[in-house]
Amino acid sequence: MQGSITADELTATELCDEIVVRFHLPLRAALPPLVALARKVESVHAGKAGCPAGLTAHLEGLAAALLEHLAMEEQTLFPAVAKGPAEWLYATTSNLGQEHEDLRAQLRRTRALTAELTPPEEACASWRELYRRLAELEQELVAHLHLENNVLFPRILSR
Repeated sequence: MQGSITADELTATELCDEIVVRFHLPLRAALPPLVALARKVESVHAGKAGCPAGLTAHLEGLAAALLEHLAMEEQTLFPAVAKGPAEWLYATTSNLGQEHEDLRAQLRRTRALTAELTPPEEACASWRELYRRLAELEQELVAHLHLENNVLFPRILSR
C-alpha cells in the first residue's frame, strides 16, 4: 500500500483500486516482454542441458489465463464490490479462489521447467535475467493472491 496506509485501513472498494494499480497494471506490462525473453532463451539455447524447453508455451498460457482473470476481476467483481453486497459475490469469490489455486499450480510448473528458477552456470545474461524476472513475477503473484484471498475476499463476504 502507498505510504503508511495498510490494507486493513482501506475500504473494499479502495482495496480493489489498490490491487489494480499495485498488481494488475504492472502484470500487464511485464508479461509480453517476459514471454519474448523466454522465447529468445529457448531459441538460442535449444538443445543445451538445462534449457527450459516448453517454458515459452507455458508462459503464453499463464499470461493468457492471467489476463483473462484480471479482466474478470476489473470488469465484473470490482465494480460489484463498489455497489455493495450481492448474493452472486459468494459464488464469484469461490470461482476466483479456484482460479488462484490454478495460478499457484502454474507457478509450480514454472519452477519445474526452470530447475527451481536456478540458471545453469553457463547461462548467458538473458537466461539469468529471465529467471530473475520469473522470480519477481512469482513474488508479485503470491503477494497479489494473498491480498485477494486473505484480505479482500473475506471482507467482501463479511458484508
